[in-house]
Amino acid sequence: MTPGEHILTGIRRRLSLKLLIAVMVCSFFITLLIAAVDLQRFHRRGLEEIRDNLGFLETSYAPAIALSLYNLDENQIELELLGALKLRGVSYLEVTEPLRGDDFRISAGDPGAPRDIVREYPLEYVGADGATKVSGTLFAAVNLDGLRSEIWRNARRILLASALQTFLTALVVYAVISFTVTRRLVEAADYASRLDLDELGLEPTVSRRPPRPGAEDELDRMLLALNGMRLRLKQGVEERERLRTLLKNIVDSMPSVLVGVDEKGAITQWNLEAEKRIGIPAADALGRPLAEVHPEMAERLETAGPDLNARRPYTRERLPADGPDGPGWFDITVYPLAANGVEGAVIRLDDATAKVRSEELLIQTEKMQSVGGLAAGMAHEINNPLSAILSGTQNISRRLDPAMAANVKTAETCGVSLPNLLCYLEDRKILRMLDGVRESALRAARIVRNMLDFSRKSEAEQEPNDINGILDKVLEL
Repeated sequence: MTPGEHILTGIRRRLSLKLLIAVMVCSFFITLLIAAVDLQRFHRRGLEEIRDNLGFLETSYAPAIALSLYNLDENQIELELLGALKLRGVSYLEVTEPLRGDDFRISAGDPGAPRDIVREYPLEYVGADGATKVSGTLFAAVNLDGLRSEIWRNARRILLASALQTFLTALVVYAVISFTVTRRLVEAADYASRLDLDELGLEPTVSRRPPRPGAEDELDRMLLALNGMRLRLKQGVEERERLRTLLKNIVDSMPSVLVGVDEKGAITQWNLEAEKRIGIPAADALGRPLAEVHPEMAERLETAGPDLNARRPYTRERLPADGPDGPGWFDITVYPLAANGVEGAVIRLDDATAKVRSEELLIQTEKMQSVGGLAAGMAHEINNPLSAILSGTQNISRRLDPAMAANVKTAETCGVSLPNLLCYLEDRKILRMLDGVRESALRAARIVRNMLDFSRKSEAEQEPNDINGILDKVLEL
């Protein structure tokens, strides 16, 4: 770009134009002030010169005219008046002599010219007797139009020269500012306009030599401040990105489904658990209406509307749902968002299937404990008849034992042969039945004892045991 193109381009820039106008306006007023001072000084000098001329007229020309008037030399008087008329400002001169009458007048100049200053000087001469006598009067009129014309000419000359000087100075200042300041500012503005959050590593540069250490000017300090702002912005963006990543990791690590929506119902948050449970990737869900992605959740959000408007959470527990592993239950909580100008809600879904099943198992365990307590009471009641049965079968076996003399004697007393009775009982398998009754009673007693051991609370202890015996006991139970 040529220097002329630089100047034309700079004229279109508001800062350079403002600086140019400011320089010209300031220079114009300064020029006016200086011109007014110079013209005032010129006017004062002109008036002083006119006063000096009037004094010279009184001290030099008046005595010569008085002598010529005394000698009645009218030609000499006219010559003197013409010579005095050349003095600056003098426009009209007139000599009168009362002794010759009012008609005697000798004048020079323009009698119709404006009379700004008027003076009358007595024409005195020294007579033969040495006395000073008045022979007439010298009338002088001064016209200041010439002085005013000179002042206006000087004013025009000063203003024209000052205007030209001001324009050239402003043009030079404008060119210097455009080349040294405005162009650099435009480059800095272009850098700021190109600056993006993804390109914060680009340092600001301008087309100028780097300053010496300690010799930085205002533009260098502006670039340093801009670079410092860029570094702080970069640190802030990195910190915000770190916090955003941390928050996303925290949200994705939660075992709950978290879905965020704005005030229009569009999805703004979709964590990893939501992807797993619902089967829709976050990239496909973000920005879409919740009613389109998950209608059931949208209905729950609409149901929670009154609570959200009142700025309180909406919670429902143990809601039935169909999961990949069959029927299940879930808890839903909707939190309102209304902070820092952000409107919307956060929906949290928790799988309550394990909790519900644990509660059911706990209830079943409590039922089993109740059954165990009932079984313990029944076992104690059953043990009494079992003891009687075992004791009776044992006594019957003992009463039929031929080895006992009391049994043989009692049988003879009753006229019964004990061996024949035993033979009858053996043939009719009554003794085998009696052994079956005893074995059944013993088995029932073992079952009752095992039930008591199972229902009895005991402290867990680790000790060596026979694994085969434990398995047999389990199978028996």
